[in-house]
Amino acid sequence: MSRSNAPLRLLLALCSLALPGTAILPGCAPRSGEWVRHVRFDGNEAGLENPNGDAVLRDVLEQESGDRPTLLRPRQDTSRLSRDALRRDVARVETRYAHHGRFDAKVEGWVVIRRGAREGRLKPVEVVGYLDPGEPTLINKVRLDGLPEPEDGKPEDPIRRRLRGLIDIAPGDTFDLATYTHALSAIRAGLQERSYAYATVSGEVLVDPATRRADIVFTVVRGPACRFGAVTISGSKKVPSDRLTLNVKEGEPYHPSAMAETRQSLFALRVFRLVDVIPDLSDPTRTSIPVRVEVRDTKTRSVKLGLVLNLENGLQSVGASAIYQDWNVARRLWTWEQEVFGGIGHTGIVSSTIVEDASGTVAPIFAADGTLTFTRILPALDFVNGGRIERGLEPGYLFTQFSYAPSFVIRHWERHAISLGYRVKYNRYNFLDADVAEELRAEEPDGVLENPYLLSLLEQSWSYDGRNDRFSPSRGWYLFLKTAEAGAVLQGDFAYLRLEGETRTYRSLIDIAGWDPDVILAGRLGAGLLLPFDPALGKAAVPLDERLFLGGADTVRGWGYNRLGPLISGTETPEGGLARAYGSFEIRRALPWSTSAVAFLDAGRVWDGLGTMGLTGIQLTVGGGLRYTSVAGPLRLDLGVRLGEDRIGTDPRLLLHFGLGEAF
Repeated sequence: MSRSNAPLRLLLALCSLALPGTAILPGCAPRSGEWVRHVRFDGNEAGLENPNGDAVLRDVLEQESGDRPTLLRPRQDTSRLSRDALRRDVARVETRYAHHGRFDAKVEGWVVIRRGAREGRLKPVEVVGYLDPGEPTLINKVRLDGLPEPEDGKPEDPIRRRLRGLIDIAPGDTFDLATYTHALSAIRAGLQERSYAYATVSGEVLVDPATRRADIVFTVVRGPACRFGAVTISGSKKVPSDRLTLNVKEGEPYHPSAMAETRQSLFALRVFRLVDVIPDLSDPTRTSIPVRVEVRDTKTRSVKLGLVLNLENGLQSVGASAIYQDWNVARRLWTWEQEVFGGIGHTGIVSSTIVEDASGTVAPIFAADGTLTFTRILPALDFVNGGRIERGLEPGYLFTQFSYAPSFVIRHWERHAISLGYRVKYNRYNFLDADVAEELRAEEPDGVLENPYLLSLLEQSWSYDGRNDRFSPSRGWYLFLKTAEAGAVLQGDFAYLRLEGETRTYRSLIDIAGWDPDVILAGRLGAGLLLPFDPALGKAAVPLDERLFLGGADTVRGWGYNRLGPLISGTETPEGGLARAYGSFEIRRALPWSTSAVAFLDAGRVWDGLGTMGLTGIQLTVGGGLRYTSVAGPLRLDLGVRLGEDRIGTDPRLLLHFGLGEAF
């Protein structure tokens, strides 16, 4: 306590009432019926870097505080003033300080101050704790024993070097119990990951009270290097054990990470409700560690019915969907996903007051998607069969489409996937405006629009998914590359090369600057290019619905659906282009009640071809939105405001989008 509080120190001693280190003022005695409105501390250090701030200390107190207790509030008894609780809280606060290197911190007393008039039979009071935090104990040196010491002129033992890197304690730091215990756990986990399954680590903290310096000694006992022994699987009645791929393999070095990956990969199959990977470490002399994998089956089939609503400027739809999923077809871990949708679609640009696009059209739409995946036809190789039948609506035209896309997917790596496939598509346009068809015919040298057309192409893709959550990521990377070759030896009505790529990253502020983990920074960059095999054909070498577009709820949100780019001359129908580039930056802040707020900046442009690209044409959008985390995923409402003067058609400057899931 500071010298300015010397008179109060004397008063505390006079009013202690056999309660060591505490005092109650005024009257020197607590009264029944008093409730604690607030607890604060005098003498505590201010600042965000103080690990013992007032809010933290209040959390460790047994004496609670808050709103006035009533019969309807469960905190009625705990927020009443209690002398016994304050006596015990002295030790709680001093222990908290000791855990952060202040071993001589003292609670010198409690003072109770009446605040406000009597409320019924209860008297509101404020409790003030007077603290002497003492001086911090600093780390003098950190020693790691039990491993070979480095010899002069020779490199340091790699295991020792690795373990030293796991110790987040350095001379000059203030002692912190949490950091110390974390180092103990990290050293042991590091040794086990190096195959020392029976490794033990002990620690000793030697404190010199006179100098307030501490030496920390970690003592390591490695034990023998181990390997995985026999691996047994039990508990499943629906999945043959030979269909399960495990990261734990007999004879390989012992790694806890392999067991964690096994648990994660088995859960990802969606056929088990319980997965436990248990090593048998009962015999410290055994270097071959048996592993038991215990699983419990769950339901593998599901049917989901629901309403689908899409409100996006340029294209709106409403309808019903049915989804059938089976994750264990024929008990072979083959998967079948089938979705059927039917509803009504509308094209039109919607402002805050009216529908501005006079050519807006309402039409029935439907789609049926199916995917049958034969997993592990060879180790780490899946055969995927996808098909689609659709009657859809786009600005300016209806279309009917049939497609089939078989592909091979290589999943040899945990986060990487490579796909090699073929796609064939039959498509027929039904143009709603004769001028649209006429303009498209005029673009082609022979004056003939391919309608209907047949598209035949090979497709290859690579993806890396390092996100911690697929639907609401807070950290990690996602990368995607795709190429496709249409026509040529594959026949079909069009011949061109398609190149596309996108990268996304997610970081919380606590990762970057030690701030709030509820604030997420998300970024995305992407580009695409279509190269006709016959450059003289230009856009005519690519069908209208396969060209590149931007704009809408998932790309540049200041623009209507597919409307950031050229329109067919004299119409409101997007024409698409042969090149595009886009990017987005978002700040996502978690809010109460499963909601969050987002601020974003989008940029992008669509060009007629590679030769017309340029930074001067990039269009910008700023805006914000709200998210609600539902069972089906985040419900999204975004408001985008287009910057600059580049307006296309009848698009308003301010657009509202509603959708399901994050934009990226």
